[in-house]
Amino acid sequence: MKKLVPAYEKLLKFLQTEYKDRARKEVGVSAIPNGRENYAFRVRVNTTTDKTPEELHQLGLEELQKNKEEILAIAQKLGHEGDVKSFLEKIKEDRSNYYETSEQLIEGHNTALNRMKTFLPRYFGTLPTIPFEVKAMDKLKAASAPAAYYYPPTEDGSRPGIFWMNTLKPEEWANYSMETLAFHEAIPGHHLQIALATEQKDIPKFQKHLGFTAYIEGWAHYTERLADEMGAYSSELQRVGMLMDQAWRAIRLVVDTGIHYFGWSREKALHFMKETRTANEMEMNNEIDRYIVWPGQALAYKVGQRAIYDLREEAKKKLKNKFDIREFHDVVLLTGSVPLVTLKEMIEDWVSQKR
Repeated sequence: MKKLVPAYEKLLKFLQTEYKDRARKEVGVSAIPNGRENYAFRVRVNTTTDKTPEELHQLGLEELQKNKEEILAIAQKLGHEGDVKSFLEKIKEDRSNYYETSEQLIEGHNTALNRMKTFLPRYFGTLPTIPFEVKAMDKLKAASAPAAYYYPPTEDGSRPGIFWMNTLKPEEWANYSMETLAFHEAIPGHHLQIALATEQKDIPKFQKHLGFTAYIEGWAHYTERLADEMGAYSSELQRVGMLMDQAWRAIRLVVDTGIHYFGWSREKALHFMKETRTANEMEMNNEIDRYIVWPGQALAYKVGQRAIYDLREEAKKKLKNKFDIREFHDVVLLTGSVPLVTLKEMIEDWVSQKR
């Protein structure tokens, strides 16, 4: 530490003095030579598709409009007479929509996940035998950790999958965002996905343990919507929480491509997020910083979700009454993590065999 801290202090001083004044003012990749071509390549790598930045920007705008219409319908059903933004501000400011204790936070997620277990056999042909647990992070880890994350099980099942939760400040957790998070991180999201791959004996280890973000996060994002189709959300407000997360991933398509392909300034990106999200400004700034330093990565969530959903709908259209959603999910999950173009080929092969 005696050498490490001074070295970081020296680096910080260099960045604040010599480097800062010489750095380019534009934040996007498009500002560098061949930047737009570079970004288009990053889009293909991160999404494992041939989608273009223009297509993804437009997709994001379309998805946002759909989410807005769905939220407005729920708001009106609940008696709200204003627009979507005023409804979201209203539920955000209502303190009854927040937890009081860390115990309530853990209990709420366990309740949702236990309920989800009753739905799974109707939608999945194969379920993992490795269990999962919901656990609170210790205070030291929680001080600098995200709200939640999933940690995979060991291959022999001696350690379960763990859905780690940051319970340091339960009063900051909106309870209407709880169920969609639980379904994303545990079942039928990451735990079901990763535990199933871990248990397969006939696939390479890299497909079990290495991940293509568009597949891994695309699946978890897909299951947030799938849970709605199942009827697994316990209230209309929980459905709003799901739709808010759907909108968040759509915003990423617009802002990431806006910054790196269409030359948006940081200020324009922040303005767009303020108009379309109810998060606080610090969260939005953190998100924008993430997009700036990691071009294209945040696109993978929504692109992966839409790819899985579109493949499902195309299979239903071709197979008609032969379509079985349990078989479809088995095809998606039992080979572990693959590029979306490979997943498309797998589903097309399955459809051909079924016909």
